[in-house]
Amino acid sequence: MSDTDRLVNKNIQGHDLSIHQNTCCRQSIWMIVTIILCTCLLEGYAVHYSAPVIPKLMEKDYSAQVQMSQSAIYLYSAIIFLGMAIGTIIASFFLDQIGRRTTMILSCVPHLFGWLFMVYGTNPSWLIGGRFMVGTAVGTTTTAATIYMLEVSPETSRRPLLHTLAVATMLGGAVCGGLSLVLHWRYLALIGASCSLINAIGISLQPQSPKWLILKGQPQIAAKALRQLHGQDVDVEIEIRKIEQEIEESERITWRRLRLQSLLRPFLALIAIISFVPLMGASILLLYSPLIYIKAGFDFSLKINLGICFARVLGALLAIPLINNFKRRIILIISGIGMCVGSFIFGLYFQTAASHMNIPGYQIDWLSVAGGALYSISVTFGWASVSWVLLPEILPKSLLRNLIPYLTAYSYTLFFIMSYIYIYMVNSVGSNGSFWIFSSICLIVAFTVYFILPETKDKSIEEVIESFQPTKRIAKTSTKG
Repeated sequence: MSDTDRLVNKNIQGHDLSIHQNTCCRQSIWMIVTIILCTCLLEGYAVHYSAPVIPKLMEKDYSAQVQMSQSAIYLYSAIIFLGMAIGTIIASFFLDQIGRRTTMILSCVPHLFGWLFMVYGTNPSWLIGGRFMVGTAVGTTTTAATIYMLEVSPETSRRPLLHTLAVATMLGGAVCGGLSLVLHWRYLALIGASCSLINAIGISLQPQSPKWLILKGQPQIAAKALRQLHGQDVDVEIEIRKIEQEIEESERITWRRLRLQSLLRPFLALIAIISFVPLMGASILLLYSPLIYIKAGFDFSLKINLGICFARVLGALLAIPLINNFKRRIILIISGIGMCVGSFIFGLYFQTAASHMNIPGYQIDWLSVAGGALYSISVTFGWASVSWVLLPEILPKSLLRNLIPYLTAYSYTLFFIMSYIYIYMVNSVGSNGSFWIFSSICLIVAFTVYFILPETKDKSIEEVIESFQPTKRIAKTSTKG
């Protein structure tokens, strides 16, 4: 063989090796994405788990020797949000100390034991404690997983991946709703425990985040991780410089800085937007739909619950084209009106059914199903999705990196409060009155958002911040006049 032939063969082999390495890198990234999607599936599964369980717990389940009072049952269902709030704060401390991957792996320990408490628990304390542990683990894992995925994935893929995570979370609830039709609630918890263990094994096989490695002064290992994730052809020096620049831009949050940079008004508007979602009753159907439909007189509440789960999945899928093509305020207003109408229909059903329950042939069962489906689709494509899309459009990313865990914990805390006090609302004003209260809040919020939130789509962060200032609004008003 001539020297020319040897050179050609060497180049071909090198080219084939490069293709093989790049293919392996793409597979590595997609493996990470798959694991993160499974994490979000498990989050949706865990949150929704109590919905099909509550009707069973309200029966006297002597075979499992579990008897819970009504208030304990509602605490059992709602406490997962309190755990998620605490887990999010825990994640914010550990992410930079031990790394994103290690945080996810360690959080699988309380995740596993929390599910096992619900598998074998024989008294209310075990069940409530287990669900709280699962919530803490879910809050920690989801926060770490989202940051990890954003740091290792290509920049052009990050927004579509975030939308996919929302769909995966809703799909996890649907999986739980479907399995509840054929499995005992103890076995549902056993599936949760098994999935958390499998997830931990999958996470342990992935590389550390290059950004965390640079934070810890390990650029050589970070370069190796970058090549493993993005291929041997990646310019490691440029990527490391980008990461170092991101780290330098991350600044500590202070009220003084918020005031000096005219960020206080956008920040308070963002707090209001995040507060509206739980106040509009977004968690009520999520946690209590089978119980609500049992009170509405349905014998097949678990099947309706599954339908409501798929309505949420449909809403999450609708959110993707809507967010990409429509203005934020329009989506939020339409979503709020849809939630208002859905809640009103629910209240109307409970009011009408109670006054006509003894009239033969008077059937309006479809009304409650229509109200639940409309509400679930509306909340998922609008407020549940857009409120978090607004974060990087209202505040600078350098602030958000430190602020997001606390905003998320605040949101989860409100979800816990609203979910727990729902039983006291029903006892005070009835099911119809409770849904009419939520309907009124949704209507008020739908109109309030028009006045407190400027349009943010396709605008720079500087333009959005400027539009929050009173002088800017006065100028706009005088121009219109």
